[in-house]
Amino acid sequence: MPLLLEKAQTAWTEMRESCEIVLEIEKEGLKLLQSETERSCCLVMNRLLRRKDQEVFR
Repeated sequence: MPLLLEKAQTAWTEMRESCEIVLEIEKEGLKLLQSETERSCCLVMNRLLRRKDQEVFR
């Protein structure tokens, strides 16, 4: 029985570590997505501001 308990604990530890790795990968992916989204938003805002400026000079 102690061998079974040891195997279960080892499996649990490995699963927990795997989940932690997956979470870290997900966090990094979200950071990248947020960065790309902010960049796209800035590009759109700049484009809109340029259009607005062009309309003022017409």
